[in-house]
Amino acid sequence: MSKVIKLDECYSISIEKDCVMLKYRCESDEVNEKTGKFIIRKNHWYYSNIPQALKRFLGESLTECDDLKQMLVRIDEVERLIDSKF
Repeated sequence: MSKVIKLDECYSISIEKDCVMLKYRCESDEVNEKTGKFIIRKNHWYYSNIPQALKRFLGESLTECDDLKQMLVRIDEVERLIDSKF
């Protein structure tokens, strides 16, 4: 039985018996022309421990930032999130 921790609207961590999985699942604003439904983007990464998964989550979170100030704010947000979940 795995334990799932939701990190934000798109990311979660699944703690399995043998690994930790960082999961990404987010509905985009783009619509599939064939189905007429919104496109859902998914990805997942496997790690041997929680800190490695959290480092990847932080790295992915920072790609959305445009400048250093936004990065520092996002790092603080992720830090508070980690403190509240762990």
